[in-house]
Amino acid sequence: MEYTVLWVDDDRSIVDAYQTLAEYKDIDLVHKDNWEDGKAYLKDNFDEVTAIILDANCKLSHHGVIQGDRFLGTVTAELQQLFAERQNAIPWYILSAGTMSD
Repeated sequence: MEYTVLWVDDDRSIVDAYQTLAEYKDIDLVHKDNWEDGKAYLKDNFDEVTAIILDANCKLSHHGVIQGDRFLGTVTAELQQLFAERQNAIPWYILSAGTMSD
């Protein structure tokens, strides 16, 4: 695959819906259903990840519940810290069904 996209979303069916199109475009979609697993994958594979897609309303950890408004604040702060440590940034995007209160 030419590109690797880390997709953090608690709903696997959303990611699966794009799988065939992604493969056709030489994109490897790596799904993680919570930020804890996504962050671990990102740390281990930072140089291979081309982009990051985040659900706006997701779980922070394996056993956690959906965090609502707290999820994006936590994740963006941790991404900024990781980018600073690596002295490199990866484009990241929010793809959500608009389930947040705001």
